[in-house]
Amino acid sequence: MNQKKLEANVESILESVNFIKDHMADEMRDVIHEEVPEILRKEIKDIREQLKALAEASEAHEGHAGFAKEIDHVLQRVVEIEKHLGIKSPARQSR
Repeated sequence: MNQKKLEANVESILESVNFIKDHMADEMRDVIHEEVPEILRKEIKDIREQLKALAEASEAHEGHAGFAKEIDHVLQRVVEIEKHLGIKSPARQSR
């Protein structure tokens, strides 16, 4: 094989690899934008349910006032994450 054919083959291979890489990146970006928010919604919902259960348990045992403060802090962080991701939580949807 002469040098020109070899260079043409290498160029062709590089073009193919770059095309595949570019399109896979776009597809992965699309998948992330479609799938991740729903996954995060489910996870955040679970966290909220667990925090609610902790809050109820904390209220039942008033001697553990520190729990309520920690729960409020975690809930605020969840709200901030939701805002950053553009997710409307059930509590914020009515606003």
